[in-house]
Amino acid sequence: MDSPREAGPAAAHERTPERLEQELRLHQDLLSTLGAHDPVGSLVARVAAHCDGSAVLYDESGTTIAASGQAPRRLLWQELGPANDAARLLSVGRWTARARTVLILGSRLQLVVASRTPTSVRDDGVVVLDAAAAILAAAGGIRSVTMAHRRTDARRLMASLESGLPSSQIAQTWARLEQFGLSAGRPLRLVVGEPRPRKSGAAALSPVDTLTDTAVRLDLGLLLSEGVITLERPAALCALVADDDALGSWLDQLATTHLAGASRSFTDLTAVPQRLREADAALRLITTRHRRGAPDTSLRMDDVDLASWVLASCDRMELHGVVAEQLRPLADSPDLVRTVVTYLANDQSLRRTAEALYVHVNTVRYRVARIEALLGDSLSNAAVVANLYLALQDEILAERAAPGA
Repeated sequence: MDSPREAGPAAAHERTPERLEQELRLHQDLLSTLGAHDPVGSLVARVAAHCDGSAVLYDESGTTIAASGQAPRRLLWQELGPANDAARLLSVGRWTARARTVLILGSRLQLVVASRTPTSVRDDGVVVLDAAAAILAAAGGIRSVTMAHRRTDARRLMASLESGLPSSQIAQTWARLEQFGLSAGRPLRLVVGEPRPRKSGAAALSPVDTLTDTAVRLDLGLLLSEGVITLERPAALCALVADDDALGSWLDQLATTHLAGASRSFTDLTAVPQRLREADAALRLITTRHRRGAPDTSLRMDDVDLASWVLASCDRMELHGVVAEQLRPLADSPDLVRTVVTYLANDQSLRRTAEALYVHVNTVRYRVARIEALLGDSLSNAAVVANLYLALQDEILAERAAPGA
């Protein structure tokens, strides 16, 4: 429950030279956190220390961005309400708290200080919150300029990698990659992500900053660029990312907004064009599977079977022509095509095929014989089965993934 508003808490201290000196030291202490590896976390920790308690920075949904101390975060958030008023004291159990809204790049964040010693929050809370809010807002503006410069540099560097590096430029390119946390000789992967359709009314904000922040939090080397010119994917994201244990968590973040394909691991920068094609092939596969209803949203090329790899690596227009020729004998018999798809999806089991098609097993036998006659070969021939599987893989996998299959 809120306590009554105090009468001018900021005026409780006269602006004496001693007080001004204390405030100057406070600002210097808080400013020193901007050089830390995690400046926001360090700032919040210093704010907590100055108020002899806890500090929490929330985003607009109430998710904790950074916190220090043992204050009850969820209860504090529930007590906040919409007020942007550091003069108002909040009471949550044995904790006394103040809050300040901070506007950073269009986002409304809430910075809260809380202590079990009310005088710390009452006497110093306003000054500490005001100083911290000003530093956060200023740091947000500086960060936007820095991020814009970083994105420009990333686009140029990715473009040179996409087009293929000569051996003479490898050393200097590794030197440029160091600023993105990518070290020479360490395994890399290329990732290509295509935006997933947004729900109606969803924000159209670029995920680049979010993905960059996630990589920083995970201590994951990342070169991230928008648009893949060589693949004619102007809306895609292209990432050169360190292949370490944190990659899975970063891909999970990417999957919230994109379908993604990842290449195999590599260390040779001259192989980027080839690995980019691999990532694109994996993206095409996961896109097809997702369209069929599969829940997965990312795919690594390591996990692609040979048949899928062959199909994904082919020119799609040429492939359609070859498939049409392969299936030409069955073109006028949709029931036979449906039967061969179900037959192969059920591991060539007559009984299971009959159950899936709701027909008698003898009907399946008859249709299999008709298929063999039209194709001029037996469905027990491995080469025939391989050709049919390649021609009908999408349909076969969809049949296997269907409910009740």
